[in-house]
Amino acid sequence: MFAPYLSILVTLVFSIILASILLILARWVGWRSSNSVKSLPFECGNLPSGEAQKVQFSVKFYMTALLFLIFDMETLFVLLWAAAFQRLMELGLGALVFWEMMFFIGVLIAGYIYVWRRGGFEWN
Repeated sequence: MFAPYLSILVTLVFSIILASILLILARWVGWRSSNSVKSLPFECGNLPSGEAQKVQFSVKFYMTALLFLIFDMETLFVLLWAAAFQRLMELGLGALVFWEMMFFIGVLIAGYIYVWRRGGFEWN
């Protein structure tokens, strides 16, 4: 009855046990030191100065992270689509799914060109 799910259960239990062992081992073996530099708050490599309302941080770091996430998810979606494409062709949906993917990639290329022209990839 539960045979198809046994491998998932074993993997889950093994992962939880391994993570617990590694966390306990890191706490037990690891050395801890504290100094004035480690006590400072950290925000994108900029040291805080002045009042919190007046401090401005560069948005470039966040924009780069957001662009990475967008294109990373796009890559994952395309790889999953490629894995399922043969089965979709067997179902008679090959042409439709192909043109949907071309439209998706076209929108991504348009977004990439937009970000490029706006200087989103320049780190000045």
